[in-house]
Amino acid sequence: DCTVWFSEHAAQSFSPASRTPIFTMTKDTDETRVVLTGPGDLENWKFSLQVKAKNGDCWNIISGTILPPSPGDNSNRAKAYWKRNAYAANLIVQSVSKSLFSHIREFPDDPHAMYKRLLSVNTGGFKEISDYWDQFKDLKM
Repeated sequence: DCTVWFSEHAAQSFSPASRTPIFTMTKDTDETRVVLTGPGDLENWKFSLQVKAKNGDCWNIISGTILPPSPGDNSNRAKAYWKRNAYAANLIVQSVSKSLFSHIREFPDDPHAMYKRLLSVNTGGFKEISDYWDQFKDLKM
């Protein structure tokens, strides 16, 4: 998971605009790591992702409660947004099974779209459709 920290020295020595969060990664243990593989993992995955994303100051990007900056905006605020956006996308990609990549591959720069797609394919009738597909494959053989 990630930790976000501000150096006390940096906060005293630099202007507020330059106080950019610094992300450090620590390796998840197998006991705490939640990987979304299908509908059965969804609730735990959502919880884990939300906690990690809040810790990384990017939950508002994933949840869609903050909009991206206007095209051409090169302000420090916009640069910080895009850095958090990339971090959010990475959090999602690192927490889902490779078998789900096909559902999110079209959104490499849009973690909110990734999140919504993963929710939609892992709720409702997806499990039933997946079960039918498995039965169909078994019949073909």
